[in-house]
Amino acid sequence: MESHNTIKEIVEEYGLQSVSIKTNIPTDTLKKLINGEIKTFSKMQVLGFAKIFEREFGIDLTQFKNDIREYYVKNVEMTNKPVLSNTVETSSDGFFSKLFFYLFIAILLYGAWYIYQNFYKQESVTNTVVDNSYFGIEKNQSSLENKKENIYSIKVLEEKKKKKKNNSLA
Repeated sequence: MESHNTIKEIVEEYGLQSVSIKTNIPTDTLKKLINGEIKTFSKMQVLGFAKIFEREFGIDLTQFKNDIREYYVKNVEMTNKPVLSNTVETSSDGFFSKLFFYLFIAILLYGAWYIYQNFYKQESVTNTVVDNSYFGIEKNQSSLENKKENIYSIKVLEEKKKKKKNNSLA
């Protein structure tokens, strides 16, 4: 496995940490890959690591990939192993996700109540006839007529006073 040595040379040249950062492959996984502990990985994982090295460092690892395929055909039984993965903890149980959930429920309940109040609740509407005397409309009308008469009588009195002044001056 000459190309396996190529991967070792790259790690020795750039350093384990910098290769890990550039390829996004964890350092413990790189150590296992360098030491030849291929049994701990699935065939797809090792081929994926090879593709990443080809892409990031511009090297040809076709021989390494062919060797890996042969190795897995000869030595490893086909079993379903869990795939190794890096788990990144998310804050999905955080304050804001709970807040949005409860806010959504509150809006949903308010919407249901609003629809019930405005569309499904049957209200009995009764027309109530109110007598005119209740508001005193007739009384108000008569007082307006009296005021009009008073205004008219004041105008007549003023005209009489003007005539008397004119007669007394003449």
